[in-house]
Amino acid sequence: MKLNLSKFFGNTVSMAVLLLILVILALTVPWLVITSLNSLFPVLAIPFNLQTWSAVWVLNAFARLTISTAS
Repeated sequence: MKLNLSKFFGNTVSMAVLLLILVILALTVPWLVITSLNSLFPVLAIPFNLQTWSAVWVLNAFARLTISTAS
């Protein structure tokens, strides 16, 4: 009985890479939003800390909820 390990590890590696990409995006997207707001509106001077990082996630969730229920 021959074991086809390339099929199993191929799927595992691709899932691990996808998970890694999602984690990297989840960590960097709030930073990019804060940076873009600070660039567009310098008077805001939003600090980079855990509170503002999590506030971006809350605002994003609220915006998605509002947009999905409006249509």
